Amino acid sequence: MYLTLVLFVIGALIPGQMPVLPYLSCLGWLSVAVGLSIVRSNTRPMLGLVIGFAYSVYSGHVWLDHKVPAQLEGVPLQIVGTVTQMPVKRENGWRIRVSVEAGELAGRSLSLGWYGLNPPIAGETWQLQVKLSRPRGMVNPGLFDYEAWLLSQAIHGTGYVLAGPLSTRLGEHRISAFFERVRQQLANELTESVA
Repeated sequence: MYLTLVLFVIGALIPGQMPVLPYLSCLGWLSVAVGLSIVRSNTRPMLGLVIGFAYSVYSGHVWLDHKVPAQLEGVPLQIVGTVTQMPVKRENGWRIRVSVEAGELAGRSLSLGWYGLNPPIAGETWQLQVKLSRPRGMVNPGLFDYEAWLLSQAIHGTGYVLAGPLSTRLGEHRISAFFERVRQQLANELTESVA
């Protein structure tokens, strides 16, 4: 049992070390491994390796399929989404995380720049006009891999909110963002007391 779990973890790590994500068609080997494990019981631990590999390849393809489509890059879009995390202050504005609720990008999580004075509060639903780009990162050894970090944060695209009257708040706070709102309130109080 422990050997099977160890081999599952090893199998899940293998695609991350490959220069290119294997095609989904390579998962046909999973059926061969299942058949072998049914016929011969001493090959069952290897099933963990194959299932771990298959899980990692499938997860990678799901994330790649959810990236912002190339034809939508740099095009002004209207989205409706909920702010899922407390806005983060940057030197020239704010960074907000939005979960898109409707339209072509529904189900995706976006990291957006907000250059207005007062950013949205976590849990609010907004209609926003945005310009998006696909996640990209440097592939030079030793440098920070921004694309891998976005993958680890489940962010499918980045961009910024366009200034103008087309961005409006649609709804009040959601219960699901209660802890993010509490964090934001504490951060605001700390900022005021330190100032």
